Amino acid sequence: FPENWTIKKILKTTDNYPDFEFFAQAGGDASGEVLSEKQLNRPAEGGAAITVYSILKHEPIDLIKKWLDFFYLNSCGQCVPCREGLYRLREIINSKEQNWQMFSEILSVMRETSFCGLGCSVHVPIIGYVNNVLSKQKDSKIKILNKNIINICDCFRQH
Repeated sequence: FPENWTIKKILKTTDNYPDFEFFAQAGGDASGEVLSEKQLNRPAEGGAAITVYSILKHEPIDLIKKWLDFFYLNSCGQCVPCREGLYRLREIINSKEQNWQMFSEILSVMRETSFCGLGCSVHVPIIGYVNNVLSKQKDSKIKILNKNIINICDCFRQH
């Protein structure tokens, strides 16, 4: 496809534009930016991979775990921010009571201090998902372990 084609145009041209509420991850699969349906009028960049997710079908915690597992399994483990940060993020997400403020702070520290591109980009899908998708949903649509989405999203506002 031409470089200037938007994500929306690619999805429509290839008959992959969904007829349900969705969001997309573009530009690098697990490390790609997460965009709402309304944000797809931008050129496909990076690896140009586009993954479409149903808002109602995909559970927020499961998606975040999937992304964290990708980064954890592909990390070289050489730098402390990435190695320890991913360990702690997975520890938080797998706990009974997630500390979203701490989760957000670790993402921020990793972005600023990791040596590799992998560690520096852990925040990209998660912050994009929270800010572009979760924060736009009504609590009646999406629950994160029976927590109020607004309170969770507020922890990520500074990013």
